[in-house]
Amino acid sequence: MLRRERATLPWWLLGVTLLLLVQSTQSQNLYGTAEDLVNLRQTIGANTAVIAMSGPPQLLESIGGEIVFEIFAFLAIVVALMNMFLVGRQTRADEETGRAELLRSARVGRRAPLAAALALAGLADLTAGTLVFAVAAGTGLPLDGSVLLGAAVAAVGFTFAALTAVAAQIFENIRAVYGAVASVLGAAYALRAAGDTGNDVLSWLSPIGWGQRTYPYAGDRWWPLLVPLAATVLLAALAMVLLDRRDFGLGLIPSRPGRPVASRALGNPFGLAWRLQRGALIGWVAGLALLGAAYGSIGNTIEQYVADNPQIADLLPGGAQRIIDAYLGPHRERVGADRGRLRGHQRAAGARRRDIRPSRTCPRHRDQPPQLAGRTSQRRPDRHRPHAAGHRRRGRPRVRADDLRPR
Repeated sequence: MLRRERATLPWWLLGVTLLLLVQSTQSQNLYGTAEDLVNLRQTIGANTAVIAMSGPPQLLESIGGEIVFEIFAFLAIVVALMNMFLVGRQTRADEETGRAELLRSARVGRRAPLAAALALAGLADLTAGTLVFAVAAGTGLPLDGSVLLGAAVAAVGFTFAALTAVAAQIFENIRAVYGAVASVLGAAYALRAAGDTGNDVLSWLSPIGWGQRTYPYAGDRWWPLLVPLAATVLLAALAMVLLDRRDFGLGLIPSRPGRPVASRALGNPFGLAWRLQRGALIGWVAGLALLGAAYGSIGNTIEQYVADNPQIADLLPGGAQRIIDAYLGPHRERVGADRGRLRGHQRAAGARRRDIRPSRTCPRHRDQPPQLAGRTSQRRPDRHRPHAAGHRRRGRPRVRADDLRPR
């Protein structure tokens, strides 16, 4: 499993490292004095939209807490997605492709693939936590808070790895697994936002809120980490129990039978592409729309902050407009990266069905634009090529002189 993940896992870890490195250096350069932090608490800390996007305002008591306030939610999302894809590929996706059946033909236990996937996810989370600690401490933040920050990020990853393992036992295909875990991740972010801006109890229902409630650099509370650790143990045990209660290749929730007759919309590549990708497209469009609305609502707060701090505006030739552009620029890149992930998932999903679509009368180039799959190097099977398998253009067999000689 580690060999198969060697091409993707380092990029996830690099992303976590760079996110914290950029945020830590920029925040320490921008808020270098206690007066700057006081102005920040008065301007941004009182804004509901900023708190909903970032975290609890109690973190704004120190420069380290301000960094956690700005970046922890995004670190948690990246680590959660890393665990979702890692565990999903190594469990449910392997059953779909037949790789898990091949492995089980050897002398391995029934629980071995799931246990190995959880162990690999745990190792990746520990590595991510270690890198977070190294970056935080290396940029001058206190050691105690840096250790707690790394532990909180790893704890969020543990929870979502175990949650993905449970979802892999419930649903029959990997798309449903990813959809269920992504829905839980979105609900966790929403509950954390609602708890930070209103009832604090809601934040304790969110794995992201569990990590933020440790308050690194602003209290250093270790006991909230017991909640995600306990949830990880319970979810992992539940996944093992569900694994023993289901048949191989199936899920606890069976797939619904399809319609006896397909609709006319499925008679062309565009209709098939929409049918396969409509759930993901609607979800990504809705999520990006909400993200854009939240970023736009914060723009006015940043303009007011610059107006209250003329020394920052003096450093920028463009004044308030320049810092707004600087704030929205990285978020535009993040939205573009999310769009790239959507295109990658569509390409991976379409590759598994590309051999099926040419079985009917359909030009090969027509099924590419709807799926955003780009060019493919796959070749048609020999049965679609009249010159293969010893046939001429008219379909007559090619007979050689050697075939007529007696043997």
